[in-house]
Amino acid sequence: MDNRVEDAFKKTRASVEKAMKELREKRREVKYWNENKPNICKCGGIYVFWNAEKAVYVGRARNILRRYNQHFLFNKNQSPLALKFAKEALAKEKEKEGDGGKKYLIAHYGQSNDENKIRKEIEDRLKDNDIKDNDIKAKDIKERMNAMKFSFYKEKNTLQQYLLEIFCSIGLGTVILDKAGDEVCNIEEQEENGESFYRYKFYNSFRTS
Repeated sequence: MDNRVEDAFKKTRASVEKAMKELREKRREVKYWNENKPNICKCGGIYVFWNAEKAVYVGRARNILRRYNQHFLFNKNQSPLALKFAKEALAKEKEKEGDGGKKYLIAHYGQSNDENKIRKEIEDRLKDNDIKDNDIKAKDIKERMNAMKFSFYKEKNTLQQYLLEIFCSIGLGTVILDKAGDEVCNIEEQEENGESFYRYKFYNSFRTS
């Protein structure tokens, strides 16, 4: 292992418990922080969105205040938590209609007509328009996010930010959605050449329930 990476790994391991303790203890209501954003740090580090006592989204940023604001832009590329809530809202509606709601929960990167249609439906939920017959609109998703809590932990080293994001995501109990749209643990044990190792499904860690 590269000495720089090994050193960062050791430092991160040593600070994980402190980081998770601070993230839990310094939770503040999103609504409060929306009214007083200077209380959010402009430096780099790890941040968490909380629903009740559950960590629903763990992220990292070089500027936490800027990244926090991006989550409320409702941009499909910069607001992943809002996008997840839009997917969840659509999935629930489609289940009621008997139209296979789980397909709306998974990632949609293909270019087929069905994939494009699903992407457009999801993205429409993030717009401030009044789409007829939609049960859940952008304002409802904003209200849901404003009802959450937010906390952050300062860490200026970018490499340690990445490592802390992984450690804290696992330690705080976030999960991912599998291809069937079911919640599963975000770390799995695999075996290769007779040796066991763990793989972290970092690409999509969240829990919205």
